[in-house]
Amino acid sequence: MNQRPSSVSDAAILDAVDAAMENGDHQGLLGGVLPEHVAKHCALTAATLRSRLLTLSKRGELVQVDGCDTSDPAYAARKGYLPADHPDASSPYRLP
Repeated sequence: MNQRPSSVSDAAILDAVDAAMENGDHQGLLGGVLPEHVAKHCALTAATLRSRLLTLSKRGELVQVDGCDTSDPAYAARKGYLPADHPDASSPYRLP
């Protein structure tokens, strides 16, 4: 069951990002988790999570990164999110 967006704390969303990372639900090519990945570990929809994840990245708690969505047959590039302290968030292979 999905909860009201305001009733889910930022800490719960960050925990869901960590859970998605630990579960291997992330993109290829140093990419982070997508809102759909986080939604598996949180009581919000992917659509609602998009804005919350962007807000957390603007506050510096997450880093928005480019990755490759390997579930897409065309391997489309998509923006994902990593915890700010994740080693791939500041990878030397990442473009500024």
